[in-house]
Amino acid sequence: MDVTDNELMECISNVLIFCFQLTEYFCGMIEETIKDIGGKGNSSATIKALQLEFERLNWQHSQEMAELRHNTSKKIAKPLSDKLPSSETQIALSISQIRASS
Repeated sequence: MDVTDNELMECISNVLIFCFQLTEYFCGMIEETIKDIGGKGNSSATIKALQLEFERLNWQHSQEMAELRHNTSKKIAKPLSDKLPSSETQIALSISQIRASS
């Protein structure tokens, strides 16, 4: 059975999404367990729960910022690439400049 590149990329994408969802699920369960323990008067568990929540929010913020930077750079690059001449045009211009200087 031959698999095309698109099918392979789609499969890999689905696996990565599933892995991310599993990670989120288990991290949430651990956080909830620690919060439950902390709610019973265990101050060290409360501190740990707050630290985990802070780390998760910090990671989520960095992911959102990375996505925002990526999307912004794509939006900026697209109009610039539309204004630049194609590689064939650039080659033709270079050849004509070399001929003109000879």
